[in-house]
Amino acid sequence: MVNATRSKCMSMDVSTQSAPDLSTLQVKVGELRLSPDGTWLYLLQVTCGCARWQVAKRYSEIRELWLELSKTLSDNAVQSSCTEHCHFLAGFEQDKFPKKHLLLTQHKLEARASELDQFFLKMAMRLNLCNPIQLQTCRVRGCELLSLIAKFFDVDAEQAKNRSALGFSRSISMQREVRRHNQQFSKKRRGSISVSMGVGLSRRFSFGFQDRHCAVAALAQ
Repeated sequence: MVNATRSKCMSMDVSTQSAPDLSTLQVKVGELRLSPDGTWLYLLQVTCGCARWQVAKRYSEIRELWLELSKTLSDNAVQSSCTEHCHFLAGFEQDKFPKKHLLLTQHKLEARASELDQFFLKMAMRLNLCNPIQLQTCRVRGCELLSLIAKFFDVDAEQAKNRSALGFSRSISMQREVRRHNQQFSKKRRGSISVSMGVGLSRRFSFGFQDRHCAVAALAQ
């Protein structure tokens, strides 16, 4: 029973350490882009930990996130289970969210981008106030709020991509180290000589001398 409990705790610790630290999340509206179908895309600059990437989202997608978060926040089960609920939720539903517009002028687009920037800033600030360890524990336990946010900003996908790139980099580094070691070993082999130890006996010594005369001199000493 004790071993099972320890195993479960160790599993939770490992999962918590490997999960992205959402308490460091930062989101900013970088620029506006017109998609081929005529809708405007908001290019979001996302930072989480040491990783930085960009996510393109439509206004309708961002609004859907806001509605889903508001809906989840009203769930009593979520309120009672989330240890960081007080930090993350305070006043979130009352935050201003930009309205829909039938006609979009340049002025309205810029105003909406500014309002969305404030929306993301306040959301990130709430996460920044959370205790990192408790927040990651909530994430591992399957917190719906954190899952919505992580999925929307591609947090997990970006972390997986970074891990893959890091593993590839380590593989190349290891290959270079093995190649360097082999080259050094080859040089040492070229400097080795056979020395007679007596009648019918000979052994091979590797001194690392490229010059055979230096090796003989070393043996003489």
